[in-house]
Amino acid sequence: MDLAAIRGTVPLAIRAAEILDVDAELRGHWTELLSKLAPYPMGNDLRAKALTGSVLADDVWAAGGLGDVDGQNNPEDVWLNPVFPFEDWSLETGDTAVDAIVQKTLDLAPRHKSVLQGATLSTAIRTPIAIARAGRGDELPAVLKHYHSAFAPLPNGMSLFEGPNAASIEHLGLLTMTLLEALLQSVAPRPGEPEVIRVFPACPSDWNASFRLLARGGFLVSAEIQAGKVQFVDLESKIGEECRLRNPWGKACDLSEFCRQSRILHGEILSFDTVSGHQYRVSPR
Repeated sequence: MDLAAIRGTVPLAIRAAEILDVDAELRGHWTELLSKLAPYPMGNDLRAKALTGSVLADDVWAAGGLGDVDGQNNPEDVWLNPVFPFEDWSLETGDTAVDAIVQKTLDLAPRHKSVLQGATLSTAIRTPIAIARAGRGDELPAVLKHYHSAFAPLPNGMSLFEGPNAASIEHLGLLTMTLLEALLQSVAPRPGEPEVIRVFPACPSDWNASFRLLARGGFLVSAEIQAGKVQFVDLESKIGEECRLRNPWGKACDLSEFCRQSRILHGEILSFDTVSGHQYRVSPR
């Protein structure tokens, strides 16, 4: 958790200092800190927490290098901290070795598997969000169904999963974010780098869906998918930032703006400047 937190927040501090043109000396120290930071512990380290109980999984992240993680009811959150909330890895990272670690960690996560088999929960767990962040869309219906049941919601929507004196709506936020992250993501390849908008990153293959959601960078995004094909992506720029959209079609696209001539965009990432208050439509050519 500590390693993921440092990797997820220090680059943001460096970027903020660059924008504000402050802390030049500290920026150098922070950069040096990141360059010397220890790697994440792995299951092949005999000191590490075993992901699957007594059997070490060599090629996945471990919770730590000094045995069990004391006081953690849900160590899966620790294993997956680089995915969420600290975003040291995302679908945009493009590192096949880390991609494999993330996917196998999710395959092995024991508490997540127990929920899918009908277990209840006495504490919140962020694994469903990581499932969406990792693009595992075909698992989404089962995840939403079983996690909703695992929290045993009351008729008013609240839950007493942490005890009779701990009425909570935390599970509603968890399930809502899981669904929203399946429809729209706007995360960077690495912390501190520009975010990339990606539509329907974890949408089940048999879902028809549409949404209108806010994305990072000040964009209101609307999109629709039918029979597995994205129909269009509409963006309203709120603050005039550059837009970076992951191409959902893999071919040339038309960018149109109201009362302006359309132009063609190419590439895996469709980048274009925007004007605050203007609306744009991207569609397959």
